[in-house]
Amino acid sequence: MEIDAAPSLASGSALVAGGGTLRLNYSSAPSLGTGVSATVAGGAMLELAGSAPQLGQSVNVANSGTLLDSSGANQYVGAVTGPATRWSMAAAI
Repeated sequence: MEIDAAPSLASGSALVAGGGTLRLNYSSAPSLGTGVSATVAGGAMLELAGSAPQLGQSVNVANSGTLLDSSGANQYVGAVTGPATRWSMAAAI
């Protein structure tokens, strides 16, 4: 699934990649309330692909899958926790 328009996420909401790939690919920063979080399930991928920051430093990520920055832009997230705590960066082609 791909999201191409910057979302408006209310305070306390959660972005969940539960299976397959959730690709964030928007050109402007999202509107984020306080306490927004993201979860990447085992076997799932959250891909940050847009030309603007797709999340923000206030968004903590519980990562059991793959967190991929394929954008070439500066991407920011809060704390990354879970068994798969590393970022993957796609090589420039």
